[in-house]
Amino acid sequence: MNISVKKVLATIAVVFVSCSAAFATGDLLLFENFEGGIVPPDGWDSVVTVPAYTWQIEHRVGYYVDGIYSAICPWQASETQDEWLISPVVNLTDYSGATLSFYWYGSTYYADNANLHIMVSTDGSNYDDVWEIPYHSDGHGSHNWTFQIVDLSAYAGSPNVYVGFRYYGRNGDSVIIDVITLAGGTLPVESSSFGRIKTIYK
Repeated sequence: MNISVKKVLATIAVVFVSCSAAFATGDLLLFENFEGGIVPPDGWDSVVTVPAYTWQIEHRVGYYVDGIYSAICPWQASETQDEWLISPVVNLTDYSGATLSFYWYGSTYYADNANLHIMVSTDGSNYDDVWEIPYHSDGHGSHNWTFQIVDLSAYAGSPNVYVGFRYYGRNGDSVIIDVITLAGGTLPVESSSFGRIKTIYK
C-alpha cells in the first residue's frame, strides 16, 4: 500500500492537573485527545474507503476518556472497511526505546470480523502491523475502556516514524480511541487512574 501522509508535527505541551495519568514516562513526542473536535486532527492524515463509515469525531457521554471528544470508526455490514488515521511524523533518532499508548473501546468478539490494527512505518508508505485487538470467542473484555501499551522500540533510532490506526474488516463492531501518546526514552508505565489534562498548543 502506498500512502501519502502529512509530515507535520505540532509542538504540544501537556500539563497534568491535580492527578497522575496512565502514561509511560519519558519524553512526550506525540499527544492527541481529539479535543480540537475534528477528525483527522490537525497534522494527521486519513485514508477513507467507506466515507459514511470512516473515522469521525465522537462526543456522546461515556464514549470519551478525556475532555468531551474521542474518535470513532462505526461498523457496517455491506462493505469491507479499510479506514486509517495516520499520525504526524515522529523523530526517534535520539531514543533507544519508544512506547505508544492509547485508550480503546470496542468488541473482542467482533474483532474476528473487523479489527483495529496499529500500523507503523519509517517511510510513510510501507507499514508493519504491530498490534490488534485480541479476539475472544466469548467477547471477554468487550465494551470497556482499555488502556493499551504498544512497544515501539524496534523503531527507535529512526528519524521518521508514522503510526496508523487502521480499522479493517467487514461486519465487525465500532471502535473508539482516545488519548494517544507516543513517548521516547526508558519507559516504565504508571497504571494509575486517568486524570484531567490541560493541553496547550504552541
